[in-house]
Amino acid sequence: MPLMLMLLVVLALPRPGRAAPVEQPHSRAELIAERTALEPGRTATVAVRLQLDEHWHVYWKNPGDSGMATSVSWSLPEAFQAGPIQWPAPHRIDVGPLTSYGYEGEVLHLVDIAVPPGVEPGSRVPLRARADWLVCKEICLPASADLVLELPVASGASAADARWSAAFAAARAALPVAQSQLKLAAYRSADQLIVRVTHADGMPVVRELDFFADHEGLIQYAAAQRL
Repeated sequence: MPLMLMLLVVLALPRPGRAAPVEQPHSRAELIAERTALEPGRTATVAVRLQLDEHWHVYWKNPGDSGMATSVSWSLPEAFQAGPIQWPAPHRIDVGPLTSYGYEGEVLHLVDIAVPPGVEPGSRVPLRARADWLVCKEICLPASADLVLELPVASGASAADARWSAAFAAARAALPVAQSQLKLAAYRSADQLIVRVTHADGMPVVRELDFFADHEGLIQYAAAQRL
């Protein structure tokens, strides 16, 4: 084989521990890990990373007026356990008279994987997941991918994967968190849902607020929200 062709073949191979993204119309999916190796008896955080073409979107756990939430099912080695998807806060997507909740551009769906203490250092472990999602613009296209990520098992602490550190940090920053400086209460008044926000002393007053219903059927998604 000519030297130049050999170099091209080597460069085209996926990097260790990372499979090539699965291409679907208007979207791509891959499984990535926050750290370079698994640690026996510790929790590893991985993510289903979806990249979307411009103006296309996927959906939050409550999709809103239309759509379907992304789902992930796992096939893991014995004694490994996957937690639920950790959903980043969505944004509002208005298409005609319909309003949905979802994501554009790129989204990481974080999942914690419990690694059993008996896994052997120096071995390599395949993590397999089936992801299903709906990607939409004016039309919607169902998509799916069988994803695999093979990681080594470390004998001690593993390093953060520099390729994904910024992406994982951004995804964590977008997760909903309890706010100790705000007290929230919600109640119905006629055909309205009222959310009352009480500030702690010294906290700046909230000037912008969007309410995203965690469950379907609670509100009219396209209705105006008044602060």
